[in-house]
Formats: sequence, structure tokens, C-alpha cells
Amino acid sequence: MGSFLKPYIPIFFILFTTLAESSQNDGGKPGIQLKVSGGPNLSSLTHENTISSYGPYDKPIITYSGGIAAVRSFRDIYHIEIGLRYSKAGAKTEEFTGTDETANILGKFWFEKELQFIEIPVRFIYQFNTKKVKPLIFIGPNIGLLVDAEQRLASDYELKSWNKNIKEKINKLNLCAEFGAGLTYAMNEKMAVGMTVFYLYGLTNQVKNDSEGEQKTRDFRVFGSLSYSLY
Repeated sequence: MGSFLKPYIPIFFILFTTLAESSQNDGGKPGIQLKVSGGPNLSSLTHENTISSYGPYDKPIITYSGGIAAVRSFRDIYHIEIGLRYSKAGAKTEEFTGTDETANILGKFWFEKELQFIEIPVRFIYQFNTKKVKPLIFIGPNIGLLVDAEQRLASDYELKSWNKNIKEKINKLNLCAEFGAGLTYAMNEKMAVGMTVFYLYGLTNQVKNDSEGEQKTRDFRVFGSLSYSLY
């Protein structure tokens, strides 16, 4: 995963330094925070007019996502957050019954589609000005850049599996609207922990060939986070 991130680190560095200069020009208050966050992702794909010999990929899968972010604070309640994340999205088909030559049931098998992205989320945050525990709400765009895509056979019994790379069939850009809410708890003047619950609504079709139908990402995520205030 580290090799995937290398091309995007300069982008994050440029955005971070821009926010830092903005903070210094504003007197350095409240300043800049660095944040590490991540957690599970309940991911699915829309399947309008989808054509597949395995049936529609209409069942959600559980994946994960995580990354780093810089948060620029304006006063105590308004914040802008720019991040860099690695994430997995996708879906699976319904489960089929596997049998042997004598029709004995062996178990269930299904097909999965997994998409890997580097994401650049931009959040506009409103944080309520309470004491240690601060509720917040946010909304903003999320730009996903495709890293890899696979289609695979999975099962709950000893069935020979296979993987097929489908990256060339998937669009490189995934533009989403991201919105959610959360809480932060200040452990001291410098450090805080938090939790957010948010939804990503995919706006772009992930399938290059329109004759194969329309597939857009739908992700529900729960993140834990650790923040450190630089100044």
C-alpha cells in the first residue's frame, strides 16, 4: 500500500503547507491539527441495468478505509479538513448453493467485486462550541483515484477460488459527496480523540462500458480518530 501512496504524498504536502500559511497569516489561532483516522466500511454498488453472467452485485461487503488529514480551524466552530485516504469499496452477488456430483450440499459460494482507491476528501465542518466533548457535522466532496480493481470467487467451503483483474474496465475517477456527524473529546490542550459516522454517495459511473449498466459506489463508514494540535 505504501507504493500506492507515494505519488499522492506531494499533493497532501502542498495542501498542508497552504493551510499552515493561512493559519500563520491569521495569527496562528486556533491553528492546524494533524489527524489519523480509520475504520470499517459497509460498501455497496448500485446495479441499474447491470449485465453480468454472475447476477447483479447487489449485496454489500465490509471493507476498511483510513488515512491522514490536516484540519485548519477558523475561530472555534468552523473548520476545513483536507485528507489523504486509502479505501476499499465494492459489492457481492447473492449466495449460491454448491453441491458435489451426488447433489450433496457443500456450502455457499458467491462473486465479489472490489475497488481500491486513493481518496482526497475535503470537509467543511461545523463544530459546536461546548467543553471537552464537542459534536460536529460536516459535508464536502471526495475525489477517489482508482488504484486497482478485482473480481473474485469466494465461498464458505473448500472451493477453488479465482481472481480476475478488471482495472481496465473501471473508470479512474470516483467523485462522491461525503456527509456525516461525529464527536471529539479533548484529552488535553494538544490531543483529542474522536468518532465520526458518515456516508459517501458516489456520483460517477464506475463502469467504462455503458452497455454493462451503471454502477456507483455507496459507502457507510464509522471512523475513530486521533488528533494532534501543532499550534
